[in-house]
Amino acid sequence: MIVSAIAMIAPSINWGDGSDEPIPAGIEYGGQRETKITFTNFFEIYEKSTEYSDLGRTNGTMGISEWFIYREPNYGEYIVRDEYPYVLALDACYEAADVDPGFYAWAPFRVYVEANNITGHAGPSATADIGTGPDKDPYFLPIISGNPSLDGGWVNISFYGTYMTDKDLSEIRNRDITHYANSYFDVGFRDFPSLSNDGYWHELMAEMDLDRQASVKFLGLPGTGDLRDEFNTSQLTDDIDYYWNDEWSTEGAGIFDIYTGYEYSQDIRFLHVSLDDLNSTADKLVLRMYCVSWGMDAQLMRFLEAGNITPAMQGYVEDQYLNLTIGPDMADAEMRMTMLYQLKPWKDEDVFMSAWRWEPEHLDYLSTNKQHDGYDSPYDDYSPVKTDLLRPWWHPGTTTYGQDTSYWVGLGLLNLSDGETLTINLPSTDVIAYDLYVGATNVINDAKVIELNSNTYWGEMVLGTGNPDVTSMYDPATKTLTIEGPFNAWDNARKRIDIPSLVYEGCPGLNFAVSPVSDYDVDITEVGPYDVGITYTVQVTAKNLSDVTVTDWNGTVQLSCSDPLATFPGGSSHTFVPADNGVWTTTVEFGTPSIQAWINASDSWYPLDVNGSLEVTIIPEFSFILIPVIGAVALFLVLRTRKRRE
Repeated sequence: MIVSAIAMIAPSINWGDGSDEPIPAGIEYGGQRETKITFTNFFEIYEKSTEYSDLGRTNGTMGISEWFIYREPNYGEYIVRDEYPYVLALDACYEAADVDPGFYAWAPFRVYVEANNITGHAGPSATADIGTGPDKDPYFLPIISGNPSLDGGWVNISFYGTYMTDKDLSEIRNRDITHYANSYFDVGFRDFPSLSNDGYWHELMAEMDLDRQASVKFLGLPGTGDLRDEFNTSQLTDDIDYYWNDEWSTEGAGIFDIYTGYEYSQDIRFLHVSLDDLNSTADKLVLRMYCVSWGMDAQLMRFLEAGNITPAMQGYVEDQYLNLTIGPDMADAEMRMTMLYQLKPWKDEDVFMSAWRWEPEHLDYLSTNKQHDGYDSPYDDYSPVKTDLLRPWWHPGTTTYGQDTSYWVGLGLLNLSDGETLTINLPSTDVIAYDLYVGATNVINDAKVIELNSNTYWGEMVLGTGNPDVTSMYDPATKTLTIEGPFNAWDNARKRIDIPSLVYEGCPGLNFAVSPVSDYDVDITEVGPYDVGITYTVQVTAKNLSDVTVTDWNGTVQLSCSDPLATFPGGSSHTFVPADNGVWTTTVEFGTPSIQAWINASDSWYPLDVNGSLEVTIIPEFSFILIPVIGAVALFLVLRTRKRRE
């Protein structure tokens, strides 16, 4: 038992004392589903803290944690860039492909999810709606009582998941060092197994509140006396630890079999549940759980899918916070995490420009087989083992760049109902991109890393082309893309011609191009203000985000003017060539006097992000001002002469 008061993640809802209050305080029960998903902090990844008071969280310093170093020799995952913007790479297809895509590079980004009033269930294996009520399933908790027909009250859970370092694995077993697993989660140093680090040992921590009903249904306690005493009695025989581990392990090899998304069966090496004596009462338990496994990172995604929280947004993550409040027939969830393996170098769809691509993916990259058939993988419909389907592959540096290749992962369709949003905040700094070229080999190794880093350029991340067209949903001033529900991904997806029930790619499929030019500097070489009908020289210079001229730019600029009578005798459109050195000269003639006008330059590829303007003053014409003034002076002189003569 433990009495340490180090705080875990703040629970998602502050609630009352179990049976004294049927609905936790702060819950507005029922209502329309609302989900807000936000992508941000592209290319950023943070190191795990070595200060045990941080309970395994990141330390706020950007960097690649130790587990990726172990993944290189064990799983062929390579670090391509070990500084911002961070890029890593690995093999793309793990099944016998008809046309092997080769490898892919990827960049991390941060995901935030706020989901309220979640009901129902999703995925191929879930049969019960999420909830604690009779015949509902909380998914993130075992039902140790073995009686799903019981009423489970309300539960509040805060999970944190990430991976483990050598220091973690060693010092939990060291009696002379107090690791947070020992001090906060009551893990005995003799009880923790000896583990060799391969880079994928997953550490899952949780703190949870269970009222009396929840303690009976999910922990199998009698529920007739002081819950603290009942819990301690059960743990004397390790009943809760054993049955919790057993249920998660059974699910991970059964209805939520992780094999098709992990290439290995669920393997929980350690799980312990302890009582927080300080905050527990006779009617409410506050528990802490510590679990180390190969596979709970994947199984959490299965739970998120089954519980209908993020059924179409899956993947491998680290630094994952997940706060849940689960009631009789609904759930609220808040989650933040670093998404791995999904943001890939690509070619912008309609433009010969490098991009970074994101589309919804399923966790699975292997198809269902006879040994692992508890979970019907959505990848089965696309797997090269079971089909001969191909899709376009535009990853630079692969030998198959520009070809159709086998599918390397299951696809997702991200539907948004009314009140749900997907918001993507693009970075405002320069990022790296990979030249569009066909590589000599698909073998990802040190030589390939050098090759990739020799074929790069830098630029601003801008809204590219994809499916569907989201131009109207993009705010270039804040570099924010917001897709608001209702959004039907199936209606917007590109259906396969050969099998209309399947799609070519996940939807929405978004390309964020990397443009070397961020804006156009527009200038008139002659000093203003300016007359109508006079030809002036206009100079347009392609500039990057640091205001440096991009001398090798090959984009096309289009000029326009707010003066409706203005013309560009030297041309209003130009495609840059190397001889321009990033500077184009043309001419303009204004036609409307006495106005403030704007000469606007916009890029033909990325007009929302890459543009520029110049404000000019057009002076009044001579005939409208000068002649009346001369006439007035002449009249004054005539009158003055007449007066003298009189």
